[in-house]
Amino acid sequence: MIMIGYCLIVLVLLACVVFILKKKEVIKQRASAVKIEMKDVVDAVVEVGNQIGDILKAMKGRKRPGRK
Repeated sequence: MIMIGYCLIVLVLLACVVFILKKKEVIKQRASAVKIEMKDVVDAVVEVGNQIGDILKAMKGRKRPGRK
C-alpha cells in the first residue's frame, strides 16, 4: 500500500515537471513574438521621426525628396 502511495507521488511530481517545461516553452515563444513586435514598433517610430523632417521641409516650400 505504501509503495502505491510513493508511485502516485512520483507520478504527480513528474506531471508537474512536464507541465512546467511546457509552460516554459510557451513563455519563450511569447517572449520571442513580443521581441519581434517591439522591433517593428521601433522601426515604425524611426520612420515617423524621418517623416517629421519632411513635414518641416514641406512647410518651407521644398519639394518631397525623391520626387521630380
